[in-house]
Amino acid sequence: MGFSFYIDIYIDMSDLINETFQKHLKLLRKKLNESMSIEDLATISDEALDKAYGYGRSSPGNTFGWQANLKSAEFAKRVIDSGVTDIEEISDAIHRGWNETAKKFVENPDQFTDTQKLRDNGKLEAKLAQREKLMNIEYSQLPEVEKEKDRVVARALLNVLKNKINEGGDEQDKMLQYLQRLADEGSDDFYDAMRDFKAIYGYAPNIRARKPSYRPKSSLTGQTLYFYNVPSDKQNEANRLGLKKTKTGKYYSLTPNPEADKLFGKGKSWTAK
Repeated sequence: MGFSFYIDIYIDMSDLINETFQKHLKLLRKKLNESMSIEDLATISDEALDKAYGYGRSSPGNTFGWQANLKSAEFAKRVIDSGVTDIEEISDAIHRGWNETAKKFVENPDQFTDTQKLRDNGKLEAKLAQREKLMNIEYSQLPEVEKEKDRVVARALLNVLKNKINEGGDEQDKMLQYLQRLADEGSDDFYDAMRDFKAIYGYAPNIRARKPSYRPKSSLTGQTLYFYNVPSDKQNEANRLGLKKTKTGKYYSLTPNPEADKLFGKGKSWTAK
């Protein structure tokens, strides 16, 4: 009986520790991946395609190639950030991103700065026909040669986004990365994460959070907020009017709200410093 009890406790604690770590790991992955912009990923796509097919590099700007890279990277990042690692699923997202740009090209090719060059070289009609054909085909129905182009990009983007979280090595290193990032930001989440780290690994790393005085200014600095006294039975009305709620339960609006003034009394203004 006693042995079984302690085994159960051990299993429960193990599950709890794993759940806590996974929670912080998910936050770390989000922070690291957010630090890589769509433009960065579009550049990686461009490099991968040039290396595989010798297309030449696209210059950032309003060319079809660059805009297609941006949209494909946006779609790919969205699915990779959701936890998808299947190359075919990521490739499908990349093709859907490319399709959006291709549709814009077919509707109005002159919105892209490199269209005139195609026209001058007598290649515009062929490009219009090619892109119109491909944009109306789902990824699963593409010829294998076209699928492989999307896979080249998918592998490159998955590799770089996975490495953003794997660079630290083992799980403990990843947690240390996360703690350091929270400390550098002066985040309120730092202390909870430090407590969890100590519970998991048995020691507190020598990482210190920035003092509040060094924290970046709030994005609300200089903005006037309008606070309202909202009774508990009127919270649905407050939500309908678009009022936001602070962590302490106070309702406010970022702009004057005449409807809220009528329902809850004139909002009390406060300017963030």
